[in-house]
Amino acid sequence: MRETSVDVFTGIDVIKEIRRLPTPLFLGLDRSNLPFGRTTLPRRARPSRTPHATLRAFLDESVGHAEHAVSQARIRANVQRQRRASHLRENMLLTLFSIPLGRQTTIPSKRDLVKYEKYRKNLKQAFRVLGLDEARVSETVDPFFSMLIGAASALSGRENLNDLYTGKDKELDSIFSTWMELGPRLPLLEDVEKLVNDFSSHERSIFSQTENYARIMNSFLSDSGKKLEFREDGEVVIRLPIGSEGVHVLSSGERQLFVLISTLMFGEDSNRSSVLIIDEPELSLHLKWQEMFVDAISESSPDTQLILATHSPSIILDQTQYCVDLV
Repeated sequence: MRETSVDVFTGIDVIKEIRRLPTPLFLGLDRSNLPFGRTTLPRRARPSRTPHATLRAFLDESVGHAEHAVSQARIRANVQRQRRASHLRENMLLTLFSIPLGRQTTIPSKRDLVKYEKYRKNLKQAFRVLGLDEARVSETVDPFFSMLIGAASALSGRENLNDLYTGKDKELDSIFSTWMELGPRLPLLEDVEKLVNDFSSHERSIFSQTENYARIMNSFLSDSGKKLEFREDGEVVIRLPIGSEGVHVLSSGERQLFVLISTLMFGEDSNRSSVLIIDEPELSLHLKWQEMFVDAISESSPDTQLILATHSPSIILDQTQYCVDLV
């Protein structure tokens, strides 16, 4: 006879819902049981330090995986930004051939002067994004806008554009001629500036997660004179007063925070897990960090429920309504 196993719970709606629930993340005392372990690290991201018998040694592997996950998120953002930059370059070139129908050159106002200065700043930034040499951009863009803004400033407040050119005032006639030469280019500049603003908006969105991550991490690192930054290639570095180093320079407490916040924001299960359980989150964290801990973790993953087993009043602060005493 051949026995067959039967799942007696098959078809029960409650059981179906339970099985759909994500597995909680659990951070034990050794801080090593995180969901990064399924990923094989590239050579550069593997821990280079020799393990030793401390809490820091337990963290070595997790730190390497966390660093790799964060770097990969930044690299993906860089790729998206590059695609947007290519799109911007294409649209800027095509804009050169657009026909500004129904747009006439008029006398500029004082408010227009501020707008033209904004055009200058945004266009120079766009050219830097597109990889143009900054010195060459300044040599070309700055003289153009200096002439444009100078002519607009001299003409602003005047009443009638047609009455400006009289042939009697050579200086005013020269300014008028400059304005009539440069003014028709304003519709093109306005169209390009809209493209640049659209790119900037998408760029902020693309980098919002990694920039928010760096801000949260740096709220802890600033006390020790450290700052987490990203290189152009997406690599995570720690800036010190004497230069930049890898994440191995972080202390035990900083490494715990680095692993935990990286897990919540960039781990393989970061989009699925809704419960995080931490045993003694206060380990290696000084009092100020303990007080910041819950808010920082909640900001890192707003939809995650935290379950903490702690001996520290600084972790709890005024959130006693959520506490359960374990005897």
